Amino acid sequence: KTGTLALQVMNHPDQGFKYRAALKMDPNVFVPFVQQQGTRTLIQKLQLSDVSSLFVRCEGSGSEPNIGLCKNRGHVELRGVHFNGIELVSLETDMEFSGKLLTFRNSKLQRPDGPAGAEEVFVDLAENYVRLTGAHAECEPTAIVRCFAPKTAEFIARYRLPSTTITDVNGSIGWKGTEKTDCSITFAATEGTGTYHLWGKDYLISRPKGDLSLKGAQLGLKITGTVFDYPLDV
Repeated sequence: KTGTLALQVMNHPDQGFKYRAALKMDPNVFVPFVQQQGTRTLIQKLQLSDVSSLFVRCEGSGSEPNIGLCKNRGHVELRGVHFNGIELVSLETDMEFSGKLLTFRNSKLQRPDGPAGAEEVFVDLAENYVRLTGAHAECEPTAIVRCFAPKTAEFIARYRLPSTTITDVNGSIGWKGTEKTDCSITFAATEGTGTYHLWGKDYLISRPKGDLSLKGAQLGLKITGTVFDYPLDV
């Protein structure tokens, strides 16, 4: 009803197990058959609608017929989907996975308000953290961060940054604790305003720029811009 899955499999006593697959259906169909909770959670973060399209090409090999123990690689293309509640017009990425480790490379993402991408996204479902390398967004700045770290995104959202903000993220973010968190987030808006809250009042900041550092449970922030035609440096 939601699409098709094409699968080629070889299991040989000497050459081992090999497979090749092409998926064109909602992966939530497979959730009842997935044993690992982390993998189920990752799949369930992806929401498709009647206008969505999904294409996954994947192949792998191993010593026995268990995809979870194979070294797998492939390519993913998504159109008109939501991930963790964030709307994505399109997403294209190469991927590799083995066991509880997933790596996405050369990721290109399009949001309704602009593009984003990353050189590499490494997800460790055993240790519950994601490591972003070269993540760059030219759209609403909390959207990409919210995909992986909703609490961190809510902190950035307080500043009501314009959709033209350029955001860069590098480092790791834990989603079940802070011990794996060690990352830097920079944002800069060449036009428009953000908001700085101080002593119960909101102040408009023209062309806000910021550096956010997260390490464990500690958070550091530096923000600059213009308020009342005077320079702001916090």
